Amino acid sequence: MAQGTIKRWNDEKGFGFIKSNEYKDDIFCHISAFKNLPQGLRPTVGDVVEIKVKKTAKGLQTVKAIYPHANNYTSQPSPTRRTHYQQNNSSSFFGTLTSIISFVAIIGIGYFVYQNYFNENVPAEIDSLTAPIYTEQTNQTSTTNTKSQNFTCDGRQHCSQMTSYEEAKYFIDHCPNTKMDGDGDGIPCERQFGKH
Repeated sequence: MAQGTIKRWNDEKGFGFIKSNEYKDDIFCHISAFKNLPQGLRPTVGDVVEIKVKKTAKGLQTVKAIYPHANNYTSQPSPTRRTHYQQNNSSSFFGTLTSIISFVAIIGIGYFVYQNYFNENVPAEIDSLTAPIYTEQTNQTSTTNTKSQNFTCDGRQHCSQMTSYEEAKYFIDHCPNTKMDGDGDGIPCERQFGKH
């Protein structure tokens, strides 16, 4: 077998050319010609290999290529090989890190949207604040129902036109186009009648 040095190598396509002192022309070599290539090791420019060559219509071709000292390549990779491995390793690390950060961000956004827009559980602070208002409104509604026979929708729309809270409440509950509940909380004329 002849000895040669890998002169050019395209790792993506899996072939390259070897230069040997025993042959005038460069020798084509496909990755399949390597018989004892250590696991994870790829041919690199500058590697010394032993080759068996045959002549074809297209020129010289490597039939068999072996690393004469395959164990040395796994224990002490060349600087070119080390850089290639580190680049692939760091690309893999950053790709994984980016995926994890993206996943956590999506989970965080989903949790935020769920808590603010889809969660129907009312916090205890809000529930305790609305309870007295609800009770007050319930008591006022029963009073309004007894006096509601005295009120009729007559086109009045503003708080300045009302004589009592009960009248204003009747108007916003029963009459169209009233403008007495600006904040939409169901309590009309809050400033005028002191209802907060």
